[in-house]
Amino acid sequence: MSRLKIALVANNIHFRGGMERYFAELATALCGDHEVHLFASEIDDVPRDKVTIHTVRTVKRPQLLLLLQYYWKSSNKLRSKDYDVVHTIGGITAKQNFVTAQYCQYAWGDTIHNVPGARNGITLYHEFMWRFGGFLEKRALTSNSTLRICANSKRTRSDLVRFYGCDPDKIDVIYNAVDAVRFNPANQRYRSQIRQRYGIPEAAVVVLFVGEYRRKGLITLIRALESLKEYNVHLLAVGRGDRKKYEALAAQHGITEQSTFAGPSRDVERIFGAADIFAFPTYYEPFGMVITEAMASGLPVVTTRNAGAAEMIEDGRSGFLIDRPHDAGELAQKLQVLVSDPDLRTRVGLEARTAAGDYSWSQLAQDTLEMYHKGLLDRT
Repeated sequence: MSRLKIALVANNIHFRGGMERYFAELATALCGDHEVHLFASEIDDVPRDKVTIHTVRTVKRPQLLLLLQYYWKSSNKLRSKDYDVVHTIGGITAKQNFVTAQYCQYAWGDTIHNVPGARNGITLYHEFMWRFGGFLEKRALTSNSTLRICANSKRTRSDLVRFYGCDPDKIDVIYNAVDAVRFNPANQRYRSQIRQRYGIPEAAVVVLFVGEYRRKGLITLIRALESLKEYNVHLLAVGRGDRKKYEALAAQHGITEQSTFAGPSRDVERIFGAADIFAFPTYYEPFGMVITEAMASGLPVVTTRNAGAAEMIEDGRSGFLIDRPHDAGELAQKLQVLVSDPDLRTRVGLEARTAAGDYSWSQLAQDTLEMYHKGLLDRT
């Protein structure tokens, strides 16, 4: 394939988050053979000597001002450049020719209004933000300048067609990759070290949650664990959220001593190695990179059918799926089966590792390049 001049445009590019990691990995895989330019407010975890960095400086808060500043500044920076590929995540700049949909704002809005429990904590400001973000997203995805769209799951592809009226023939489904070396059952060697870090008993069955507390369903998990108090279970929640609120909720359900709430971690692969079960009762998840990372780590996963990565799980064999993210009873039943049977945890974890496969970031980059060339060829 010919050498391309590629602009990757995102709010942030680094390893501390799913959407952020997507472009960090893609840039790393592409920069050896192509001229790669990165446009973001924060850029890390990339080979700086092989890419060109264009920092887009914005305020951190409020989110609306950040979005507006980024949109305006990135559009101005891109206007004076000539790129073969301008690849964005969603509608975050004025013009692009390739868009990755790691999310569908209108699908999240539909979830808020129609799934019990999903509206918890949602304010009028949140409502405005998903509507405004969805407007920009739809504008980018349906623009005549957009040659191809990359959806991270079949679920996302369906949402883009349903909520934005995107042409299904322009959408390529490219699952997010997983680093099967970094996320590996061998990380169990850090089990004692990580448990000591968080003050978790060695003998406890650790149910791990990784992600944004509210949208990913931590409330449902806390409620579910109340009914498992007879077992030696410990909740480890790693991610972003109102920690005091969730600590109070844990106290309300009588699991304070069996719960640990921590911020995001740069060595999350080691944390997977210290866990026994991964629980992720998310309300809305276009993909859910942490799901495949947990699977690659050899953990049995319990998640909702709402997650795009659930497409890779055979229910009861390589993981367990629940139908209702708000149903603590349904979640507790699935967890109880795993908590009470260590042999089953081992078998399901092995199947999960196999199901996660060996879809590498280099292969994702290759599939993305094919999408670029398909779109550029169609334009000519």
